[in-house]
Amino acid sequence: MKILQIIPNMARGGAERQCVNLSLGLARRGHDVHVALLNQVKLRVASSELRENYKPLSDELLDGGVTVHCIGKRFKIDPLAFIRLCDVISDIHPDVAHTWLFAPNCYGRAAAKLCGVPKIYGNERCLNPWKSKPFELIDSVLNRFSTAVTTNTKSFEKDGYVFIPNGVDVNKLIDQAGRESRAEILSEFGLKPTAYVIVCVARLWHQKRLKWAIWSMDVMRRMHPDSHLLIIGDGPQRNRLMRYRQLYQSEEYVHFLGARSDVPRILRAADVLWLSSLYEGQPNAVLEAMALGVPTVSARIPAVEEFITHEENGFLVDPNDIPGFARWSTHLLEIPGLKEKIVSNARETIHQKFDLETMVSAYENLYQS
Repeated sequence: MKILQIIPNMARGGAERQCVNLSLGLARRGHDVHVALLNQVKLRVASSELRENYKPLSDELLDGGVTVHCIGKRFKIDPLAFIRLCDVISDIHPDVAHTWLFAPNCYGRAAAKLCGVPKIYGNERCLNPWKSKPFELIDSVLNRFSTAVTTNTKSFEKDGYVFIPNGVDVNKLIDQAGRESRAEILSEFGLKPTAYVIVCVARLWHQKRLKWAIWSMDVMRRMHPDSHLLIIGDGPQRNRLMRYRQLYQSEEYVHFLGARSDVPRILRAADVLWLSSLYEGQPNAVLEAMALGVPTVSARIPAVEEFITHEENGFLVDPNDIPGFARWSTHLLEIPGLKEKIVSNARETIHQKFDLETMVSAYENLYQS
């Protein structure tokens, strides 16, 4: 098949990682795979910051034999970008067009319909509280001529929606984690090998509720003074969160690492992962931590409850129970054998429910059905 995936860009994020995993998996199976990046300009004309943030995933696609097209949409309503996208679709003549996230769902499905693509799929990654009635109306209209809408969370199980879980490339994760000792990795951030290391991997914006994590670290330090929080990621709330850290006088133990391309390496040195989000689809950071043997303490949100069972393969913190992150992290330290049990069960969950080849097969079968 000739398959076109349409996504905003190749920034480091969950949807982007899954799009890359799927595209590379389909290419390995002999399909002609193209990826159109709706918002992204060509890397050779992009700023150095864009190249640093987008190049790793873009390079993975190119190295795997996937053709990448940069559309360069600049505004919310950009007719020229729509025309450029139509030109790309007309040149490719794909059998399947699959769109990811809201803007590509709108631009991509409309352009694919206009260009006569036989099969058109939308994609919903999580419940989006920000969607107003007009946005929901747009979705409803576009869903009518979509072959189906795929989703990675059962929260969207309804007519016309197909649930396909995320896929985790465990072997690749282990390779990316490397063989450095924990002490070597922690020394890079000025931490002792005896430190209790908590990691958050998140875009720095309100959905991720990182203020919760910083607040809970204040509780954690009272119980375990050598605890440290490493926040991996960047975003529009960086300065605000750094001021919040200063308010708690926690500069010594809350560390902002920015966007990183070596997340698996840092995760391998961590004692626990925290997810404090208000809402999610299937968060890649949690799946990758489970695969690498790092216990997770997560906010109790529907998408995470689908695969984490409290005190079996991870821990769930009820809404507004901010100290719960510190409490369950302390349990891991103080109860003999608990960490080993959680890690073993988490790895089994990944093996049974989030196998990469199973995910690729599910999408391949959907496209061919």
